[in-house]
Amino acid sequence: MKITWKDAISTISTAGAAVLGYAYFNDYSWPLVSNIKWVIAGMAALGVITLIAGFTFDKFSNEYWDLAGVTLAVALGTIAIMGWSFAVGGYVTAMLVGVVVSWAVSLSHHFAEHSTSKRLIHA
Repeated sequence: MKITWKDAISTISTAGAAVLGYAYFNDYSWPLVSNIKWVIAGMAALGVITLIAGFTFDKFSNEYWDLAGVTLAVALGTIAIMGWSFAVGGYVTAMLVGVVVSWAVSLSHHFAEHSTSKRLIHA
């Protein structure tokens, strides 16, 4: 399997979410990082980029992968809305976990799309 631009985009956006989480929990004084709502919004945007790069541009589509992508998008959206509403640090952690899970599922989706093993196993 070769690395594609979709893998690079999803990995870079996930790393960006990790940097945001790290900066927030270590009290960095970067602009927009000191406010939890902006951190959650940034992580939500990076999660959307991960999902789009991981699912939208692939030709391999079936109801299971589509359901996984939609479920992850709804989960990230729900966490983002709750995080904006309640502004508690736990939602930053939940967003980070959601983005990392989205990245892992998008890579799994990519592996399934580009798997070249078409052999049948006979017993």
